[in-house]
Formats: sequence, structure tokens, C-alpha cells
Amino acid sequence: MGSAKTSVRTPPLPSVLDKADLLLLHALRHQARSRAELALETDWSRNTVAARLGRLIDEGWVVETGDSRGERGRPFLRYALNPEAALILAVRFHAEGLNAALCTLSGTILATESVNLEADLGPDGAIAQISRLLDSMTAQPGFD
Repeated sequence: MGSAKTSVRTPPLPSVLDKADLLLLHALRHQARSRAELALETDWSRNTVAARLGRLIDEGWVVETGDSRGERGRPFLRYALNPEAALILAVRFHAEGLNAALCTLSGTILATESVNLEADLGPDGAIAQISRLLDSMTAQPGFD
């Protein structure tokens, strides 16, 4: 049996992400970046980056991580992927059953569960079992 390891607020469903949104989120995957760094990485203007970031912040995909200082000039904000913007369900089948883990986008494991499966369960039964496991994991304390 698993347990929730941190409190997670289920975010509102975001609008559909387009290729440009995904490009920006991809650029934020490993580290926080400034608008200028994102503009260089995406080859967009700073205004385009700012507009896209604004929408992604409003939808909960991106968070501001604070001010940074360069070698000179005024401080600038850095932006990062919000690790709690969505959850990932990872499932591993093995000879006797399956193991499931519910993780944040940053890979933090929030809950795990294991279950034995009947040998003749079939694909539809296995998918139904995964659905029940997901329901069980998100019903644990700490999930809204």
C-alpha cells in the first residue's frame, strides 16, 4: 500500500497547450530561466515570451521563482515549470501484478500502490484495475 507524501492541490484543468506553449515548457524543464534566456532559447521576442509566460502562469503551468541579479543592471525574474501543474501516473506490469506511482512533473513520488492481478484478467480488466488504483491513490489524505 502507498501513502501520500505531500499535500497536493489538484490544479484546474488548463486550456489546450499548443506547440509554442510546449516549446516554452520544454525550455523550463530542467531549470528556472529569465525572460531573456527564454527569448534566446526560443528565438522569440521578449514581448512574445512575456505574453506566453503570463498565460502559462495564469493557468498554473509556470511559477515565478524570484529575483536574480546579473553582473550588472537591475534584478530580473526567473520562471520555472510548476511541478504540481499536473500529475504523472507510472505503471509497471510484472508477472504477478502491477506497481503504480503517482508523481509530480519534477518526479517527486506522491503515492504508490501495488496489486496482484489474476492471470486471465485481459487488457480491459488491467486498465480497469489501473483506474481503481488511481482513484485509490488520489483518495488518500493530502489530495484535493
